[in-house]
Amino acid sequence: MFNKASPTTSSSQPRRNNSSSGYLEKQSSKFPFQWQTRFFEARVDPVSQTPVLNYYLKKGDDDPKAIILARDIDDVTMEARSGKATRIVLSIYCGKKCVRRKIHLKAKSPEACKKWFNLIRKIMNLAEEREEKRNRRSTVECTADEKESQRMIALGWLDED
Repeated sequence: MFNKASPTTSSSQPRRNNSSSGYLEKQSSKFPFQWQTRFFEARVDPVSQTPVLNYYLKKGDDDPKAIILARDIDDVTMEARSGKATRIVLSIYCGKKCVRRKIHLKAKSPEACKKWFNLIRKIMNLAEEREEKRNRRSTVECTADEKESQRMIALGWLDED
């Protein structure tokens, strides 16, 4: 979910070395759609172990302006302007309003754009792997419960429904 961060959802924990960060320009979602420089950080949240893309007004801020959960990013694309790939478009699902939203980002160079594009794909894949692992674990737990129930029925400890 795309969360506007508030003091209660702050990331006041120290940033870890396993994050990647840097400046990108983000296009405002409100008219006149100006470009604003923001400090972005892609990392795995140390508490929830959820891959996130945070952005801040400036480097060194304790509280992110917004938190984008990697699992809510439906798609990421690169766009070329003037023959150079310097823009990234994130398509995300905003759970509160049940809408899809696009976030437009701009990098200073094609190399930086490619780096951020690959990094966002990486955290999306990490979120997907984490979800698959969670689903496998719940399937195994269900199977174990079913086997235990069958054993208890066979022993006559449980009525068959």
